Amino acid sequence: MNAIGLAHLSKKANVKGMQVEAREEYGKAVIQCRNLLLDPSTATSDEVLTAVNLMGLFEVQLYLFLAVVLLAYLHPDHYVFI
Repeated sequence: MNAIGLAHLSKKANVKGMQVEAREEYGKAVIQCRNLLLDPSTATSDEVLTAVNLMGLFEVQLYLFLAVVLLAYLHPDHYVFI
């Protein structure tokens, strides 16, 4: 949740330092999810499933943002950031 919140806030507030912090939090979450998925007693829990789904949202948000930045770089006349 921290990674998703930080990523969204960094995008809205255009704060680059928060993007780095969001990626760091995401890395911690990946490790925690891996550990939970390796444990048979937690691997099938609803909480772990929800966490994995939320991590997917983080990845989608991050890569969509990067795609827009790349397109704006390649075609600056067609994209205006508000």
